[in-house]
Amino acid sequence: MKHTQTSLYIDANNAGDNGQALYFRKKGNAGGGTAVRQSGYMANMYFQGWDGSQYAVGALIDVMGEELWDGTHRGCTMRFYNAGLGQSSVRAGLKGSHFGRFWCCQSWR
Repeated sequence: MKHTQTSLYIDANNAGDNGQALYFRKKGNAGGGTAVRQSGYMANMYFQGWDGSQYAVGALIDVMGEELWDGTHRGCTMRFYNAGLGQSSVRAGLKGSHFGRFWCCQSWR
C-alpha cells in the first residue's frame, strides 16, 4: 500500500445538496465486467496513523457482497473494526448484515 500526503475534503454548503464519497465496484475492466458476487469486497476504508516507524491501521470499514448481484438482489454486509487501547491490531466491533440489522461482536474473522 502506497502512502502519500493526500486529503479528501467534502464540503456541502447548499441546503439541497449532500456531501458524498462514492465507491464503485465491478469485476473486470471499464468497458465490461461482471456483477458483484458473494464474498466479493466492494469497498475498504482504512484509517491509519504513524506510530513512529510506520503507518498502522487504527480502524477499518469494509463492505462485502453477500450474494450475486442482479436487478433485484443486492445483499451486502458492512463491518466496522478498531484497535482497542493497548492493542496493535484491529478487531471487529460492529457488523451490519444483509438483513438490515447491526450488532456488536467480538470477532467473526
